[in-house]
Amino acid sequence: MRLPIEPFRARDLLASGALTRDKLRGPRWRRLYRGIYVDADIPVDHRLWCSAAALLLPPGGAIGLLSAAALWDVPLLGPDHPVTVVVPLGTSLRTQNHLVVRRMQLRWVMRLGAS
Repeated sequence: MRLPIEPFRARDLLASGALTRDKLRGPRWRRLYRGIYVDADIPVDHRLWCSAAALLLPPGGAIGLLSAAALWDVPLLGPDHPVTVVVPLGTSLRTQNHLVVRRMQLRWVMRLGAS
């Protein structure tokens, strides 16, 4: 099995047997968020942080505010800026290091790749 070059959920690769916990803790992998990792050799920019944050989003959640611009290759924020996500009211996603969570009623979300 080829290991991902994009951020991934540790639980998925652990469950498939592609990685062990010991290997995940090694120098080859960089932890971005709780349970979200990326190959340590991949350069980290705000867009990569957004890709990692997207793996945490509940249904109806979205990358928001200036962070959303990174998904369109608009370099407004650097890798040290936290990602802002917007999630529906009542969801359990919490703010963590490098992640700001805003709760609001979302009525329209534009999804990349949607026609």
